[in-house]
Order: sequence, then structure tokens, then C-alpha cells
Amino acid sequence: MAKKYSKPSLTHFLIFVCIAVFLIEYYFGAVYGEDFLNNFFNDYGFSLQNILLQRIWVFVTSIFIHGGPEHLILNIIALYFFGRVVELELGRKKFLFAFFISAFVGDLLILVSTFIGFSSAIV
Repeated sequence: MAKKYSKPSLTHFLIFVCIAVFLIEYYFGAVYGEDFLNNFFNDYGFSLQNILLQRIWVFVTSIFIHGGPEHLILNIIALYFFGRVVELELGRKKFLFAFFISAFVGDLLILVSTFIGFSSAIV
């Protein structure tokens, strides 16, 4: 049986990390311009090109970067409402495992959709 926690602190931490990374993106984008942001997303966002270039870190970095405020807000809402319930039910370790596995599966589905011709923008 999973250890029950009274607060979903890992969920809150992951939300904090997403917000912090977005603010850093926004700050550096404002300071260095749109080219910096494009290079940042190209280097750390998930894509077939990055996998072919053996940038395997994108499996992790792509989880925490967001293309805009709407993307960030929708992910935070989903993480808050679903993540906290899952964390409280399964415990922190199993929740963190499920969080990363689901992100990796999502990335793999993007790869599959790339190979069969669907746009990753609709995934």
C-alpha cells in the first residue's frame, strides 16, 4: 500500500518548476530576442531532429518548457487537478514515476506521428 501524504507537495513543486522555466524563457526571450527563443526550443524541445542528433536530454527538458502562457496555464490546470489526486493516492515515488513515464510516452507518440505523417502540433 502506498504511503498517504496530506499535501501534494511534489505536484506543487512540479508546477513551480514549470512556471520558473517559463519565466526564465520569457526573460531571456525579452533580453536576447526571438532568435534566442527559437534556438532554445530547437535545442531543448522534443523533435525527431533532436533525437537524430542524439540530444536525449530533450526527453526531460521538453516536459518543462512551454510555447506560450496558454500552454503553461492549461498544463498547470491539468497537473493541479489530476496530479494532486494521483500523488495523494499513489504516493510521491509512484506519482513521479507515472509523471515521467507519461511524458516519455507522449514524446514517443510524437515520434510515431512524425513517421506516419501527422503534425506534432495536433498531438
